[in-house]
Amino acid sequence: MNMRKILNIRVWCALALGCFIAASSAAAAEFDQTHALFTVVLTNYIKDARVNYASLKAHPQELNHYLDEVAAVTKPEFKQWTESQQLSFLINAYNAYTLRLIIDYYPINSIKDIGHIWNGPWDQPVVKLFGETITLNPVEHKILPVDYTEPRVHFALVCAAMGKWLAWQR
Repeated sequence: MNMRKILNIRVWCALALGCFIAASSAAAAEFDQTHALFTVVLTNYIKDARVNYASLKAHPQELNHYLDEVAAVTKPEFKQWTESQQLSFLINAYNAYTLRLIIDYYPINSIKDIGHIWNGPWDQPVVKLFGETITLNPVEHKILPVDYTEPRVHFALVCAAMGKWLAWQR
């Protein structure tokens, strides 16, 4: 084989490898719509409807990785998803950032111990969404109810507060 043919083969192999790597990284960059990392967090740190915050604070790797994935989603990528995927993303992001907020301040007796009277826990800038850092409040009160007509959303958001009825039952 002459040198020119060898060079052409190498160039084509390099191009093919480059395309394969680019396709692999693009696929890897896509958000996991199964929310597998967040499922691991919920499975490992919630027992009997109670979060083990001490253990989660000691081992936040999966939560941090999931939140990194959430923060990496761009608005154009998000807009291409189905409404169901968008709702799932926003609800899970809200709940995951609530966990992050609590373990950032843990140990505390209540989520209401975070912040102060004019700037409570839901007003802390912890949510990294579409290139911005915002609070939990706009997700719950502006984005979800304004952009979506799903009446069950409020029941899916976890505010990390134990209701009086549940507390009474213990």
